[in-house]
Amino acid sequence: MRRYILLDSKIFSCLNPYEIALYTILSKYKNAKGDCFPSRRTLSEKGGFSISTYTKYIKELIKKGLIKVKARWRANGSQTSNLFSVAN
Repeated sequence: MRRYILLDSKIFSCLNPYEIALYTILSKYKNAKGDCFPSRRTLSEKGGFSISTYTKYIKELIKKGLIKVKARWRANGSQTSNLFSVAN
């Protein structure tokens, strides 16, 4: 895991504190391609908010075009954590 991350200062003017927290946490986990797959539990715990708050604000980040989400599935057909693509 990286010791620091760089964020565009523009996000601080267009996002609320929950969105900033989620975007920052996702940015912390992303790889060189901008992809990551932390669970919603991990994201909510790291952000210090509930799963329902996570759900509400992850949708806002998607609407604003800052992230893309793709569902991932296990071999048995059950869903696992989503694949997030974080915009630079």
